[in-house]
Amino acid sequence: MTVELLTYLAQARCVVAQEQGADARLRRAQALALQSGAALEIARELIGQKLDAQAKVVREKLLDATTAKIIAEFRARLATAESADAVRLLESVAGRAYWSAWRNLTINFPKSDLRRVPDH
Repeated sequence: MTVELLTYLAQARCVVAQEQGADARLRRAQALALQSGAALEIARELIGQKLDAQAKVVREKLLDATTAKIIAEFRARLATAESADAVRLLESVAGRAYWSAWRNLTINFPKSDLRRVPDH
């Protein structure tokens, strides 16, 4: 698979098609990605970007350096993930750490919405 095709696939992840099935190049590239091993490369890259962003949020916004380090460690393991299942497992474990960092965050509702907030 060419670098141009991989770049096209990476850019396509952010595009919402105006009509279903409008781009035959994208469908063809997606089909070939599974056969060539490019799908695993793409999955590693996309999930890597996601975990980088989650680690940054946890470190900079939630001020939890320990959890950010844990997420970064799972992100580093993506390079050696040998299957899509392995990538999904790393993503899920890192996700659990990410969402646990939000556990103690206080949520304040606007006063005008308080009547709609359940007591529990």
